[in-house]
Amino acid sequence: MKDWILVLVSFFQAHPYSLVFFGLLACGLGLPLPEEFFLVMSGYVCYLNRVPDVVSLWPMFVVTWVAIAGGDALAFMIGRRFGNSVFETRLMKKLVSTEGKAKAERFLREYGKKTIFAARFLPGLRMPTYLLCGSLGVPYLTFAFWDGLAMLISVPIQVYLAWRFGAVLDVALAYIKTLNQTFLALAILIVLAIYIKIHLGPRAATNGVPQQAPAVTDRPPDPAKSREE
Repeated sequence: MKDWILVLVSFFQAHPYSLVFFGLLACGLGLPLPEEFFLVMSGYVCYLNRVPDVVSLWPMFVVTWVAIAGGDALAFMIGRRFGNSVFETRLMKKLVSTEGKAKAERFLREYGKKTIFAARFLPGLRMPTYLLCGSLGVPYLTFAFWDGLAMLISVPIQVYLAWRFGAVLDVALAYIKTLNQTFLALAILIVLAIYIKIHLGPRAATNGVPQQAPAVTDRPPDPAKSREE
């Protein structure tokens, strides 16, 4: 696990803006990864690349905000173009549960614009809410305003916290490394124990020749001998 995490981190470190941008854009279209993964990764990569202060984080703030806004806009446009039938496609049935759609629709009808703002903080309701906003005819400017306002709060905070506490993530990765070394040692011991049991156990000591069955001593008495006595 540690290896692929390090490969992933190094890949993001080499191409931070492009990978974060397209990753977040794909999240808006149903990529089965939470946006928070890319937001935390973006802040952590800024820490690894020794971004000195908050002001220098602004390029990453802009990239993450624009990428998420673009993904949300695409989801909205898909809902506007295909209407409620978009939820009947095989792909969308995998990405959006019937329960999530029903909940998002109920919240939209009951709370209106507040739902657009709140959905940004509710991962399970984001995509169905944005698709429904398009299919239900919510004006795009209304959608963009409330969604953008929520992003102004959630996006920079997550990037900042991952950058600010990057050292803690370093400790977490070191812990994962130690943990995986421990699991590897245990796995080796288990394999050795199984090997010894199979190849050096009691059956191996007889060179594969099965031992003779023990003599049966508890036999029933002989009737003829009983009569003679």
